[in-house]
Formats: sequence, structure tokens, C-alpha cells
Amino acid sequence: MYISKKDDIQDYLIKKGYDVKEFMNENEDWHYFKVSTTWSGVHTVKVKGGFFGYDIQKVK
Repeated sequence: MYISKKDDIQDYLIKKGYDVKEFMNENEDWHYFKVSTTWSGVHTVKVKGGFFGYDIQKVK
């Protein structure tokens, strides 16, 4: 069974405490998700896979 990169990133975000609202877009290596957290509310993050795991950045 093959798990897509999008699903793998979504599982990672959930483990990190994000409530994933929706997948928005994929731009080359970056995956954009609308997420919610207790402290920041609803916002957009971009996630990129790297050598040491995933890089999560909040989009302004």
C-alpha cells in the first residue's frame, strides 16, 4: 500500500498538534494546508520534506 506524500505530511501535521482543515495547493516541493491551532487560530502553513524531517512555515 502506497501513502501519498500529501497524506504523509497531513499525518505529520496532526502529530504536531495541528487540526488540518483542508489541503490547498502543491507548488513543486511545498504543500500548503489550512490548519487550526489553539494559540494561532486558523492560518495557512507550507510544508516541505527535508533530510531531517519536515519544514513547517507559517504563511503570512
